[in-house]
Amino acid sequence: MLICHSAGMVLRQPPLTQDAWTVEINKMRNAFGAPLPADQAEALAKYLRSINGQSPNGPSAVDGQGS
Repeated sequence: MLICHSAGMVLRQPPLTQDAWTVEINKMRNAFGAPLPADQAEALAKYLRSINGQSPNGPSAVDGQGS
């Protein structure tokens, strides 16, 4: 993750669902050549959702506003 972007840049992104993070990760891989194997995209999306994400029903527990 930090090969392409700083941690600060990642954390300044709007909270996304895991599916939306997966779309963004695959865009970075396919359009911009991000050096992440395809089999790791889902795990990274799950991690990003856990630190800066939104559940399908609203904000995540990380921000204290949801479950």
